Amino acid sequence: MKHEKHRERMRKKLSEGVNLEDHEILEMLLYYSLPRINTNEIAHSLIDDRGSFGAVFTSDTLRLMRTKGVGESSAILCRLVGETVKRSMMELCDTSELLTSHTELTKYFCALFYGCQFEQVFAIGFDDKKKYLRAISIGDGLYDEAVIHVRRAIISLCKHNCKSVIIVHNHTTGILKASEMDMNTAEKLGIIFGHAGISIEGHYVYADGQCIKFADNNRAALLSAEQKRMK
Repeated sequence: MKHEKHRERMRKKLSEGVNLEDHEILEMLLYYSLPRINTNEIAHSLIDDRGSFGAVFTSDTLRLMRTKGVGESSAILCRLVGETVKRSMMELCDTSELLTSHTELTKYFCALFYGCQFEQVFAIGFDDKKKYLRAISIGDGLYDEAVIHVRRAIISLCKHNCKSVIIVHNHTTGILKASEMDMNTAEKLGIIFGHAGISIEGHYVYADGQCIKFADNNRAALLSAEQKRMK
């Protein structure tokens, strides 16, 4: 009964527009996975364990479940919130400007890599009229390395009628610079995708809210762009 009255007071604060603390928002969210448990302490523990309020919603379910009192249902609920935020961020992007506006492209990448803790590679697909179609995951991996699944990528891109793509991968290290491996991969993908009738509009590295175009399937262009950036 005591918990019910507390929950009623919290719901009233929310409905009245009171500016809730981070732990209070998380506490209320957990009401829906833990209906008969005091979620205040669990909310505090989750934020402490993950390092921040936002990190709770971008952590994988197994990590969340390491916090005492957090079961699978609560962990999935938090991940759903994180995915909802990501989808909402992507809806705010003007996808018609991805090929012409660096600002819009950066904003799109921010949404695409929201919460990513490992390196991932995406192909942003466009049709024969350069109209945006979708983002397709073509590679994933460890903290500082990703493996591209070329066959799977080609099949998926052809299935969705992609005629051209932007290739982008994130650097979880925060370093906004193309590596030698990135350059080699860019060249190889240009050849492989070309055989499949898919042109590459550019290769990008994304890190900490910024991105750079580092390749146009030409090693000379890669090195020239890198030299100019370093001056």
